[in-house]
Amino acid sequence: MRILLLTVFMCIACAASSQQDTLSDLETLHFYTRNSRADSSSLTPTQILSRNRLNNLNAASVAEAARYFAGVQLKDYGGIGGLKTISVRSLGANHTGITYDGIVLNDAQNAQVDLGKFTLENIDAVSLYNGYAGDLLQPARIYSYASLIRLQTLSTVIPGERHWQYAASFKTGSFGLLHPSLTIKNKSGRFSSSFHTDYLKATGNYNFSYKNGDKTVHDRRVNSDVAALNMAYTAHFKLNDSNAIQANLYYYDGQRGLPGSIILYTQQGSQRLWDKQFFAQATWNKSIHRNLQFLIGAKYNTSYYRYIDTAFFYDERILENIFYQDELYTTAVLVYKPFDFLKISYASDYFINNLRSNDTALGGPMRHTWLNNISVHFSKQRWSFAGNILSTTVKDKRLEFTGHTQELTPTVAVNYTVSQRNPLIVRAFYKNIFRMPTFNDLYYTHIGNTRLGPEYTHQYNAGLLWNKHLHKAFVNNISVTADVYYNHIRDKIIAIPSANIAQWSMQNIGQVSVKGADIQAYMHLKPIGDWLLSLMGSYTWQQSLDITDATSALYKNQIAYTPLHSGSCNFSAVYGKLSMAYNALFSGYRYTAGMNSAFTYLPAWNTHDISVSRKWSLKSAGTYKLVFELNNIWDHQYAIVNYYPMPGRHFRLAIHWSK
Repeated sequence: MRILLLTVFMCIACAASSQQDTLSDLETLHFYTRNSRADSSSLTPTQILSRNRLNNLNAASVAEAARYFAGVQLKDYGGIGGLKTISVRSLGANHTGITYDGIVLNDAQNAQVDLGKFTLENIDAVSLYNGYAGDLLQPARIYSYASLIRLQTLSTVIPGERHWQYAASFKTGSFGLLHPSLTIKNKSGRFSSSFHTDYLKATGNYNFSYKNGDKTVHDRRVNSDVAALNMAYTAHFKLNDSNAIQANLYYYDGQRGLPGSIILYTQQGSQRLWDKQFFAQATWNKSIHRNLQFLIGAKYNTSYYRYIDTAFFYDERILENIFYQDELYTTAVLVYKPFDFLKISYASDYFINNLRSNDTALGGPMRHTWLNNISVHFSKQRWSFAGNILSTTVKDKRLEFTGHTQELTPTVAVNYTVSQRNPLIVRAFYKNIFRMPTFNDLYYTHIGNTRLGPEYTHQYNAGLLWNKHLHKAFVNNISVTADVYYNHIRDKIIAIPSANIAQWSMQNIGQVSVKGADIQAYMHLKPIGDWLLSLMGSYTWQQSLDITDATSALYKNQIAYTPLHSGSCNFSAVYGKLSMAYNALFSGYRYTAGMNSAFTYLPAWNTHDISVSRKWSLKSAGTYKLVFELNNIWDHQYAIVNYYPMPGRHFRLAIHWSK
């Protein structure tokens, strides 16, 4: 802690003593980069969905957009209100970090962020990084994840001399959907700000069909309603060309029914969730000299969860769990560039998490985490090299129990440009990282195990990237990436029966071996008259095997809910002010448990969506855009999670206005 404070004070002192207004030639800070594009020299696999691409994906939330990334599996419990989490390359949701304008979103209770509650109305780009996120001017916490999803909010910048900008939209559609939103931007000198709010309400109930033996059962989903309010405020103060401060406020308040499983011709509608979250964060980025840059950031996060199940009784009462979480987070980063080809950074983060509950047996655990990271980036001629070593110190306190963990974990990444005229890049990386047991893993009543250790992952990746402009060909621009990888998860935290089948315990006994390949292609076709055409596709092959015990019947079985084959496709066409898009997703068969058998077999599925939009510009009234979406157009009946059917054919209609 003392070293962290010393680092912060040194950065502030250096900033105060600097009198120069210099433009840094260090890499642009990701917090303020608004028009992100895939970097052809990226040392690790990077996938970016920009605002334009997001508008063509028939996606209403970040979770639905993330389905189009190669290597991603979405666990969706159905409907608008169902929980939605992702796993990248079979490493599990706990190994994927989520950042909001550069600062990590965290849930110390179970380490899984529900991406379904983040609508795309205020999101400018969604990015996925495997293994290593290339910026050096970033918090140490970002290095502590096996993969990273970055959420980048809309820019506060207003073009031209205008001081105010407004945008509003209203969506409606199937299942009682009502979704209005409003965005207001303001610019005054060096200060700019943006306020966004949207409200989502839907009954969420839809018809579905499923096979039960020889019979096909038709039913209607219940308890899928949702009502949620999102509010976000961003302020950006540019003191000069090399000195900027950004602050974010975020509030979410939602309640929803959690649709139950459809087992034995019934579906319970007894579970409900109330979810509130607020955080405030700020970052200060300054170039002290053309070769020296620093970042200081802080965040406070508080959240409230209330879960009830009226069908489950405990001590003659319905089950009710209430949780309060708080986090206080600080970060300081310093980047030094001694030579044009070499950059060095040091980052130090310190944060405190606590959890309170109506269950007194939980004991109000508190976790102190201190991260220190040193990174090096070397780039000369055709070679680029990056490496970092992360020091993690974690101390848990709960009642009479105190736990302490300290680890050093490295990452190494390299790429080589085969030739300047032939834009083919070869890249590879290795990363060793771990995830700490969550508060639920350690302390939850009748389940938690305070002796749990970290869950380690070893990631190996090798790939190719080819990007070519073909001015005279039918394909105007093409970008293709192909990566093969191997992941090994050691000391996997799993639940096993203990005293009886109703009582389970968390233990470190699991091992998983993951072999996979991801392929992505982006093509912009040569304009045909007034038509502009583009195509995006991805394919994933993933073999994820349980190698815990060679004598077990589960040995070398595919782990649950991991398809061997999956992929996506997006085709978009623009003709003047008219836009059209076609999207498709497919997933091969999966198994619902570690035992691969006919009883756990879950069939393959695919969906096809289309959208059409038209713009109108009225000089005095602004710009209007009308959007129609038809999703799952063939009304395919499927489930991503067994016994949780997904919606069939449904539509959305939206009108957008901006001025």
